Amino acid sequence: MEQPGALVTPDTRVIDRIAQVLASTGAPGTFATRRTASADELHLDVVGVGEIPLPVSPASARRLCDIAHPARYGLRDQTLLDRNVRDVWEIGTAR
Repeated sequence: MEQPGALVTPDTRVIDRIAQVLASTGAPGTFATRRTASADELHLDVVGVGEIPLPVSPASARRLCDIAHPARYGLRDQTLLDRNVRDVWEIGTAR
């Protein structure tokens, strides 16, 4: 019987079969996956700013704000910028 919290090694045959099925779908699009990691394994690196240590310090937050721009909300011709409704900033994906 497995002990609670014991590391379970997945059966590679099952993983290989899942990969084959996904590869054979031929469907356009992207796939996503998730991995659980400790906070020590997480890193944030922004072009033009550099590595951002976690938790984010006030100094790092200021550096991020320097390259960010106000985030709009809505859809198509209804895209708006109203800080009374949504006062948030965003950094483009190229960074």
